[in-house]
Amino acid sequence: MTMLAGIEIKKKTGKPLFVHIHSLEVDRGGVNSKGWVYQMEKHGMESADVLMPVSNFTGEVIKQYYGIPENKIFTVHNGIRAVEPFKSKSPYREKVVLFIGRLTRKKDLNILWK
Repeated sequence: MTMLAGIEIKKKTGKPLFVHIHSLEVDRGGVNSKGWVYQMEKHGMESADVLMPVSNFTGEVIKQYYGIPENKIFTVHNGIRAVEPFKSKSPYREKVVLFIGRLTRKKDLNILWK
């Protein structure tokens, strides 16, 4: 929702516009959602020099539904930091996966069953 401000700052300063994208109207309203929010997002992404979606899925949505060229898209995953790995004995016989997050298609939870 800050795309217009970013575009104005780019115009006034001549600096490149980098946009980190967390969520899109297509995610919230479905692929046929083409109202003013979609139009503003599209205009902002077309004006940006670099787009940094939080997932490869969101990058694909940007290409497919907004028509943005792939050479502007560089995925920067959300919340990535090094974690010291550890192992412990599980009290369960079955494999257990813990997921904490919103259940949305952009989270690509299908990878949990692969």
